[in-house]
Amino acid sequence: MPEDTRKTYILSTIANYFGIERDSLSSLSDHRALNNFLDDTKCPLLSITRSHKHSIDLTNEIKIIEGIQCLVLFKLRPDQLTSDNVYTNIFLSSMVDSPLDSLYYMIKSVFTPALRDNNNNDKSNQAANQQIQTSLSELEQVLRSSGKKSSGSSSSSMASISHPKDEITYWYDVARSTSSKTQDLERAKYFFKLFGPVKANFDNLENLTLLELVDVVEKTQSMMNILLPSCV
Repeated sequence: MPEDTRKTYILSTIANYFGIERDSLSSLSDHRALNNFLDDTKCPLLSITRSHKHSIDLTNEIKIIEGIQCLVLFKLRPDQLTSDNVYTNIFLSSMVDSPLDSLYYMIKSVFTPALRDNNNNDKSNQAANQQIQTSLSELEQVLRSSGKKSSGSSSSSMASISHPKDEITYWYDVARSTSSKTQDLERAKYFFKLFGPVKANFDNLENLTLLELVDVVEKTQSMMNILLPSCV
C-alpha cells in the first residue's frame, strides 16, 4: 500500500513539535480524528495533546488542560487535504495557557506586524489595511484585558508578559488593584514609576527613528540597572 504523504507530513510535524521519534506515532496513522481532518471538508482542525505520561492524543476539538502541551492544526480553507495542498492549507498554533492567550499572541506577534509590513509595501490597499490594523489593535486590547480577568493567579498573569509594554501594564494593574497586599502594592508602584521614562516610547516603537530607538535602549538599560537589584 503506497504511503499517504499527507499523514506522513502531519505526523512528522507532530513528532518535531513534541520532540519525539516519528516512528512512535505510527499507531496514529488510522486515527479517526486524523482521517476526519484530512478528508472531511467540514472538519476545520486537529488538536494534538501530550499528557504527563507523554502519550499523544488526537481530537477534532480544542481542549486546553493546564500543564498539558497542545498543538492545533487549522485548515485555512474548508477543503479536503491532498498531497498537493497539505503543505499550504494548514496553519499551526501552539496553545499557551488558554485560547484567549494564544489568540492574543498570534494577533500581537504575527498578524499585526505582517499587516503593518504589507501596509508599507502595498499603497493601493493602505486605507483598508489601516482599518484592519485598528480593529486588530482594539481586539488585542480586549483579549489582553480578558486574559487578565480570567487568570486566577499572579504567576499566570506574569506568564502572559511577552513585551515591555505587557510588563508596564502588569505593574500598573497591580498598583491599581484593591485586592493587592500592601507590600505588593508599594512594589508595583515603585516598578511602574521606574518604567515611566520609557513607557511612551514603547507605546510608539514602530514610529521611532534609529537614533530614537538607540535612546530608548540606553534609557531601558539605565532603568534595568536600578530595577534588577530590587528583584534580588
